[in-house]
Amino acid sequence: MSGLARSTFFYHQARLEAPDPQEELKSSVLDIFKKSHGRYGHRRVHSELLKKGWKVAKKTVLKLMGVLELFCKARSGGRSATTPTKETRAELPRTCWTVSSPPPPQTVSRSLT
Repeated sequence: MSGLARSTFFYHQARLEAPDPQEELKSSVLDIFKKSHGRYGHRRVHSELLKKGWKVAKKTVLKLMGVLELFCKARSGGRSATTPTKETRAELPRTCWTVSSPPPPQTVSRSLT
């Protein structure tokens, strides 16, 4: 035997055959996600659900999106100001990298009177 009580077996078997209680919520999450072209994460999907009148926790939306395998697209990285472009990258090896000595420090005289 499996060591499982008979009532527990039939309880779980009945649960598997029962309709999904969150089916309507899942379809709403899927609609919002599709309308955003996959750009919304669980936080924005949650706020859209709240606007539609759903009372649902943010973690519930996160779990449902995981079950439905809905992951938002990563943002594309912008160009950094410090990264050289192709044109400047070609000129860098020909650049003369010399450093001049710093100027001598200036003294400041103050009167204490």
